[in-house]
Amino acid sequence: MDKVKNEMGFAVATPLTTIKKNNEEIVRTMLKQVQMPNRIVFGSWGATRFVMAESDNDNHEPCLRFKVNGNHFKGYVHIFYNWADYYRIEFVSTHNNLKKVIDVVYFDELQEKIDVFVEKIKEYAF
Repeated sequence: MDKVKNEMGFAVATPLTTIKKNNEEIVRTMLKQVQMPNRIVFGSWGATRFVMAESDNDNHEPCLRFKVNGNHFKGYVHIFYNWADYYRIEFVSTHNNLKKVIDVVYFDELQEKIDVFVEKIKEYAF
């Protein structure tokens, strides 16, 4: 993935556009996959402002975007489905600066990968 930089030299998130109807079901499935392994973990992120979108590039990757208010990270999480049956996660600041990208994430890893960056505290094992 080529990182796009803004005028200050910060990497910025993948541009998003309005979702096409046929991608809505994919994004709904993505939300279930993020929530279901452990709803307590999901709830600990303070997730709000859920948006269905897609990447504004030739691939038109479906995207689930939401805002988090975690212990380690406060900003936006973008989850893209890349048509090869895995996901890419982007963590984006509230100023649209790209903070981290995790490529090649499978559906059963989504919650754990997000939690490690957003909220997880090792001492709170359960």
